[in-house]
Amino acid sequence: MEERPKRVQKLDLDTLAALGDISLKPSETPEERASRLKREEAESEHKHRIELIVHIFALIILTVAFVTGICIAAFGDPKTGLPDKAIAMVAGIVVALASYVAGSRSK
Repeated sequence: MEERPKRVQKLDLDTLAALGDISLKPSETPEERASRLKREEAESEHKHRIELIVHIFALIILTVAFVTGICIAAFGDPKTGLPDKAIAMVAGIVVALASYVAGSRSK
């Protein structure tokens, strides 16, 4: 279907001014505004708190995986091939952390 352009209606302010006083009033009362701002601030704090918890949780998991990989690489039996896989896992974690740090600094 073809979309029609919307017609722009012009408002003659001189005609409105001749009718009487015109004033623009905010749509919310000062109490409503204060309540809205307080709610938005609380939501923002909650969002930041959740982001912090997620970052800490991810950092703990990465730290455990990193330390486990280092221990396996250092003390594992080379005949099993597990140290090679552990080194690859540690390298992946290092690359992921480096790219995260580089990405967060570019913001």
